[in-house]
Amino acid sequence: METLTVPLDEFPMVCLGFDLEAAGLLRQARPTTEFVGRPIVRYPIGELEKQLPEGIALKLGRVAPREYARMLAKIAHSYAVAKFGEASFIPCLSDIILGKCDYAPYYVGGDKSGALLVDQPTTLHHVYPQACDLNGVPYLLVAIRLFAFMGMPRYLIVVGRITEGNLEQLRSNPL
Repeated sequence: METLTVPLDEFPMVCLGFDLEAAGLLRQARPTTEFVGRPIVRYPIGELEKQLPEGIALKLGRVAPREYARMLAKIAHSYAVAKFGEASFIPCLSDIILGKCDYAPYYVGGDKSGALLVDQPTTLHHVYPQACDLNGVPYLLVAIRLFAFMGMPRYLIVVGRITEGNLEQLRSNPL
């Protein structure tokens, strides 16, 4: 094994992520600390091959599901606060964001709704809100698709319970 420093302009364009099951709350499952899914690596066809001679391997990096979910939680929470204001929902991601709670799989997961995931070759990231009713309780979700142009998966993050009187504002807000 050999460690080399590769100039940024020579490093292959690669996206790392996870194909995760839906958030536990959306599946009405019990809270858990265990993620279910598999790692995903996406890159343009031929990108890695042009950098690597036959039989040579390249370590691209390390990404753990817990840290990845924490990053998604930070993006979703800050997006929701910026778009709707912090009084619009009762947040449920604060302890995950602060590293005080390991129940991220209960609130952060893959989009398994069956909604068509269309190609977005000109879109860097796609982030948008959704309202969701779970057993009569309205929740604010944020859908996140990082590096959409690379065909990465979409995630649905449960940001919090929508506060009384804000449901219509959230539903009528243009996406």
